[in-house]
Amino acid sequence: MISPRACEDNSRTREVADSEVEVTIPMLIKSVSLRFSHLRSFRRLALLLCISGIVLCTLLPNAFAATPDTGSTLNVSNVHIGGFMDPHNEALISQTLKSANENNVSLYVIQLDSNGVAGADINRIARKLSQADFVVAIWVGPTSAVYSDVLSPLLEAADFVGAADKSLANKSDATIIAPSLREFLAQLDNKKVSRLDYVLDMGCSKKEVTAEDAKSELCKDVKFAKNENFQLNIAPRFEKLSPIANLGHSLIKPGFAMGLLVMGLCLLAFEFFAASVGVAAIAGTIASLCGVYGLGYLPTQWWAVALCVLGVGALVIDVQAGGVGLYTAVGSVSIFAGTFFATDRSGPYGVTIVGAIIITIMALLFAVGAIPSLIRTRFGTPTIGREDFIGDEGIADGDIDPEGSVKLRGGSWKARTNHATPIKDGEKCRIIKIEGIILEVEPLVGAAIDHREKRRS
Repeated sequence: MISPRACEDNSRTREVADSEVEVTIPMLIKSVSLRFSHLRSFRRLALLLCISGIVLCTLLPNAFAATPDTGSTLNVSNVHIGGFMDPHNEALISQTLKSANENNVSLYVIQLDSNGVAGADINRIARKLSQADFVVAIWVGPTSAVYSDVLSPLLEAADFVGAADKSLANKSDATIIAPSLREFLAQLDNKKVSRLDYVLDMGCSKKEVTAEDAKSELCKDVKFAKNENFQLNIAPRFEKLSPIANLGHSLIKPGFAMGLLVMGLCLLAFEFFAASVGVAAIAGTIASLCGVYGLGYLPTQWWAVALCVLGVGALVIDVQAGGVGLYTAVGSVSIFAGTFFATDRSGPYGVTIVGAIIITIMALLFAVGAIPSLIRTRFGTPTIGREDFIGDEGIADGDIDPEGSVKLRGGSWKARTNHATPIKDGEKCRIIKIEGIILEVEPLVGAAIDHREKRRS
């Protein structure tokens, strides 16, 4: 039996437990809510930091790129243009103008050594130069440089034009005469560009070092070498054609293009006689295509190029005949005339007489000397010319009347009948003589008898 006191104690215990439960649950809820509130605050802070990072990463690079150079060093881009103004040089100027904007260049200088245009749009280049957001200067030099009036739109678009000597200055109407590019840059000091409202500061001169003005503070610690009157304070950037672009630019030369074309045709002729497709055929095809590529940008007279091709064909005729004859002379004259008149001779595009002679001699030596030797080597006949074949029997590879081919020792040879005695396809014949790479043959039966043999009989 439970006493009243025990019942009272139990009831108190339940009340205490209930009160503890009532106290614990609100505290637990409050604690969880506090944790969630801290978590939300942390998430807000993290989100704010992420947004700030994105904004900084986006704006700071642009801000740095757009900020002009406030230092004393002047950023200069120097581009050398040599040879004809072709699409490769035009692309170089376009690319460097774009990079000059990106690299905060203040002065863009073209060193010009060109006297012709071959495939480039000179007016388009001039328009880009005139619209540049920086100073553009052109120096025609060095003293050995060439210049033509066809490039005058470039000079008209430039802010300053200089030349290496008086002769080039008279041709280009340059206002600054400087024997070197460094001297030209020095003479640009304190020049004002009206269209940009900008004054160039190229460095320090001796007068500025000793003068008591604002600029002397920047030049007071400058020391000059012996015979030096001006010290440049620039950060030059030299631009040039890439290796592949330079290769394409080199092909656009009249003499070089014609030389490649003639050499390629001679290599293809060699492969024709060798009766195979090998290294010479690939090299000849590449050389011919490179020659045609270069001629495509030049003022080419294609009838002269066709005459040159016919000349190579005439040389091949005598190569096949195994000697030097009328066709060799005709071919040599045709190659010289075709090379000499291949491009327009009214400007700087014509091939020189010396160049045409060299190309003609090259083709002549290749056809008369190299092709026969290479053919003998290709057929693996180190004993030809030692009369090792004389007396051997071969089989006609087609009719020989009076020329054809004969199968001998596993190879096919050019052959000619003796005393114009025809030999039909498949008939046996005898080798009686060798002239160059041509085998002279006679039928085993029914051969013509020489008059000396008739006397003996």
